Amino acid sequence: MILIYDYINNQQLFIVPGFYTGCYVVESSLQSTLECFYDQQCIDKLRGYISASSSVNVTVLDASLSSEYSMNSTIKELVDNLMIEQWNVSSDFENYYNECQPIQCTYTFETKNDVIYIVTTLFGVAGGLTTVLKLVVPRFVNIIAYYVRKQRTRVVPEI
Repeated sequence: MILIYDYINNQQLFIVPGFYTGCYVVESSLQSTLECFYDQQCIDKLRGYISASSSVNVTVLDASLSSEYSMNSTIKELVDNLMIEQWNVSSDFENYYNECQPIQCTYTFETKNDVIYIVTTLFGVAGGLTTVLKLVVPRFVNIIAYYVRKQRTRVVPEI
C-alpha cells in the first residue's frame, strides 16, 4: 500500500487504497487498482497532500455506469485490454478504397491443406504429366528417327 507519511512528525497521514509500492515502479503500478478514484474523499485527500502549482479539477469515477472494468480491476487488466471497453468491428472496404485510392487491391486467403487435398493434387499432377508425355514423347521420337534415317540415307559423294 502507498502511505502518505510525515517524516518531520514521524507519523502516518494517509493510506491510498488500491495503490501499491514495490521494488519496480512499473510492476507495482500494474498491480494497483483504481479504487481511490471511485471515492471523492480519497481524491480530495490526495489533492491536499500533492503540492501542485495549478489546481486540477478531478472528478470521481462513476461506479454506477456500465463498464467492462470494476473498481477492483488492476491497471494491468486495463493495459492488457488496451483500456478499451468494447471493440466495434466494421469493415467498409468501399470507404477505404475511396479514401486511400489504392492502385491495386489484393488479399490473401490462407488454408491448411488436409490429406485428401494433397492426395488428389498429387494424382492430378501425375495424370497431367502422363498426358503431356503421351503427346510429346512420340512426336519427339519421330523427329529424332527422321533425322537418323536421313543421316543414314545420305549419299556420300566419291572423290
